[in-house]
Amino acid sequence: MKKYIFTILLALFLALGCSKNDEEFLDRPPSSILTQEQIFTDPSAVLSVLGDLYNRYEDFGRLDDWASLADFNIAYWSEAGRYPAFQNDGWGFGSWGIWNYGYIREINLFLERCEEATELEASLKTRFLAEARFLRASYYFEMVKRMGGVPLILESETYDFSGDASYLQHPRKQKPPFMIS
Repeated sequence: MKKYIFTILLALFLALGCSKNDEEFLDRPPSSILTQEQIFTDPSAVLSVLGDLYNRYEDFGRLDDWASLADFNIAYWSEAGRYPAFQNDGWGFGSWGIWNYGYIREINLFLERCEEATELEASLKTRFLAEARFLRASYYFEMVKRMGGVPLILESETYDFSGDASYLQHPRKQKPPFMIS
């Protein structure tokens, strides 16, 4: 009987002793999430965010097999069973299509936050901004190659949940006025 009472008292003591700092435990800052202020004050953290943007870049320039070489062309090859690749989900609208404006938004947010950063050196800040602008321009080029004229979104946009999303709709950009038709 003494053994059971001792076990119960020990468990009660441990439960009460371990729970006295619950408020301190719940008010700790998270160790796995970085805030914008923490990221854009440290050049290595900014470089890691930029590295993530490079990692998420969709590159369709690699060739996996001989048939993917023909994907760059508008020609129709005569391999049996490949006709559906040229129907409604053919070049530009199927696996080759790119409409990832979430990625464009992430680049725009990076550009805006990096421009607002005050604790980065000017040379590093210029480098990070140039690399992000290169990524955005290159991604737009990939989109235009596959989809034709695309809306150019150069600032991050936020939906206000009013029910009217017309201010988020942008027309496709046509060819520049300096192009000869």
